[in-house]
Amino acid sequence: MKKIKWMALVLAVIMTMTLAMAPAALAAEDGTVTLICDGTAGYKLAPEPRDADYQGEFYLAKYFGEDVTAGVKALVEAGGVTVNGIAVPAKGEDGGYAMNVNGANNLAASGEMNENNVADATVRAVGDLLKAAGTQVTLTVADGAVTQMDLFYTAGALIDHVEEADGVVTAYTGKDTVFTVGGNAGPMAPPSPVVEVTFDAANVENVTDGCIAVYWEGADGWHLKAADPVAGKLTDGADHQYIILETADGSTIECQDAAMYSRGFSDGSRPGQFVNTQMNFGLNDVEVTVWFIPGTLGTDNPMPIGITGLDNAHVRLERAIAFVQDVVDHTVVAESEEDAAAKAAEQDLGEDYHWVTEAVTADHVSEITGKDSKGVLDMLNEQVAAAQALLDGEASPAELDQAAYELFIAMWGSSSDIGAVFSGTAQEGFYDVADAGAHALPAAVLK
Repeated sequence: MKKIKWMALVLAVIMTMTLAMAPAALAAEDGTVTLICDGTAGYKLAPEPRDADYQGEFYLAKYFGEDVTAGVKALVEAGGVTVNGIAVPAKGEDGGYAMNVNGANNLAASGEMNENNVADATVRAVGDLLKAAGTQVTLTVADGAVTQMDLFYTAGALIDHVEEADGVVTAYTGKDTVFTVGGNAGPMAPPSPVVEVTFDAANVENVTDGCIAVYWEGADGWHLKAADPVAGKLTDGADHQYIILETADGSTIECQDAAMYSRGFSDGSRPGQFVNTQMNFGLNDVEVTVWFIPGTLGTDNPMPIGITGLDNAHVRLERAIAFVQDVVDHTVVAESEEDAAAKAAEQDLGEDYHWVTEAVTADHVSEITGKDSKGVLDMLNEQVAAAQALLDGEASPAELDQAAYELFIAMWGSSSDIGAVFSGTAQEGFYDVADAGAHALPAAVLK
């Protein structure tokens, strides 16, 4: 299976390079066309040098000609660009230059904004939206030229539950945490105020407890819509690369991780992190729910934005706990491989055991640091106890999914998870210090 997958990937790369080098002169036809950004290459305001002549459907050059930036800028200045039905101004009505989209300032530009550069900055902000997974772009073409560009841009949220009163829906992302928008839209965009948002009941679609939903602000207010759920088993997958889902009806969906969409979720529900937990703990036989960006199911590029255990979240965590506990029960403290073998024989562990050196035990770490510290086995025991408490309590499925993910990090370390690495998490896992006779103190122990 993996060999076939790599062969397919190589062929896809060759085909992409061939198309990129092939000169094309595809003329835009009059009418409207709607495209969906894939969240990887996206639509480029300016194609890379090697594909400057390529005008395939994933490049706006097909519709704007060689100077895409100039074409988009002209549309912005003429008021011909909208996001979710709201016109994108070259300059705000209040004299400011913010371009607020879904509660966050998306105007990404360095330096002070002024009359001379605001249109350019707005074009860059529009370009950022064009790179986001699931952004729908509708172009209106007349006499061979684009006269209107309408973007439909949503963000994602993991919903704990909703409450409705007098036609107003309040969404909660935690037991007592009301849904909010705002904060940082990107590294170059100034932060926006974090504010609580409610929804007109008419603008809420198919939202249920524990679902993953998309939200957006349109001309008629805020909207909240459940993503498209598909139940099934994850038969294969790789962090930030691909997911293979065998659905309940026996069909198979192979897709890429729409990673950037899930930045607001807890780690345990993001596609890459969920897949890591599922694959490493051997949970492929547990049915889960994959949530897709609305409108992408049934296309050539279905886009998963999150995964949840829902009714089976407790099963996932129970099995993750059992996995970790079994490792702890079959681990000895030894100073060499020979010493470990002897101690394992004394404890009748057979050949299925692990060993760690004294350097990663609590007493030794405390002696070095001069304060009470925890060794790697102590930390695992604490995390197992905390996870078990969640199971025995009234935790939500999302909290159970998060606990299972944290056990994955405790075992395999943050370096095994791309999302953890990008978030700045630095935690060595059990397998980083076990069996190979590693004597270095793990970073997690010294925290």
